[in-house]
Amino acid sequence: MRIETLQLINFRCFSKLHLEFKSSILFLHGPNGSGKTTILEALHYACYLRSFKTHLHKHLIGPEADGFSIGVGISGPLGPDTLHVSLKRNKKSVQLNARPVSSYKELYDVYRVVTINEDDSAMIQGAPTLRRSFIDHMVLLIDPSFAVLSKKYKTILDNRNALLFSARNDQDSYMLWTEQLLTVSSEIQRRRRDGLAQLQTEVEKLYNELFPTSPEGISLSYETAKSYGEAESIGSAEELLERYPFLMTHEKAQRRTLFGAHLDDLNIEYQQKSSKIYASRGQQKLIVIVLKLAQIAFMKEKDQEVILLVDDFMADFDEKRIEILIPFLVTLPSQLIISSPVEDFITRKLAAYEFQSIDLGTLL
Repeated sequence: MRIETLQLINFRCFSKLHLEFKSSILFLHGPNGSGKTTILEALHYACYLRSFKTHLHKHLIGPEADGFSIGVGISGPLGPDTLHVSLKRNKKSVQLNARPVSSYKELYDVYRVVTINEDDSAMIQGAPTLRRSFIDHMVLLIDPSFAVLSKKYKTILDNRNALLFSARNDQDSYMLWTEQLLTVSSEIQRRRRDGLAQLQTEVEKLYNELFPTSPEGISLSYETAKSYGEAESIGSAEELLERYPFLMTHEKAQRRTLFGAHLDDLNIEYQQKSSKIYASRGQQKLIVIVLKLAQIAFMKEKDQEVILLVDDFMADFDEKRIEILIPFLVTLPSQLIISSPVEDFITRKLAAYEFQSIDLGTLL
């Protein structure tokens, strides 16, 4: 799997852009504001149908436009494919070889990316939703049917929360939505745990390969919401209320659901200590990179190809770690696209490899 071309129309700062990618290693450079991150954001969006920088589509649309389009030319084991993603008047369209895409599986069969960007360290310091998103992206890339399960869960959760918010005394509806939420939540939690266990194996192998002389590495554990954490192992709504007799009272008082997969978290330890509390900014960034690279190794084990996007990962790393990471990145069995404002340094590190350099300062 390899990106051959990229075409943007009215996507952020680019009213029109056409790029040809002629190598498995690409280096995008240029001054701040030249569009380095925008290109990686577009490539990421074409895979996940969402940005890694914003949840609002209006922020992606160029000035004085009513929508945008992203075209990606891809070469894969079965031949060339053309992926086209567009948004116009808040209506999204996804086409593969000029035909509408009907499922995530159809999309991921031809195009998968793993993205490392400057804001990823927020996954460690930030809210649990960022860590859940990381797990869910990993599971989704391996099993696209997870998207259907996640959508089903959100629908059930929204309906259950609406019932609680309305303060209606509808016991039958409460039990119905509770039963459905339990069932789907348990399946989501099971898939997350399975994926996390396999990822932990890859993380340990990768960390030992990169840093063989370092002390204890990175450990991951799945955490259910503390108040009602045992709900994962409960089989029915009746059993849940027997175990937690005040659950309904508490939920009606707070007008929201107080158990389920949407409240879970990922605990990340570095050298047997909480990475959120004890790891430095540089260590947190290193942890995120190892987790993302372990995703690629994990997918390789599943015989699934992936493209790696790395947006300005140089900051906060000393030269010793950069000396370790770049040779590893360029030898991965995937196309690598790196962006950085620091041209000379990266160019020197990539000099031993065949790569394409694109100066975005000349394109705007």
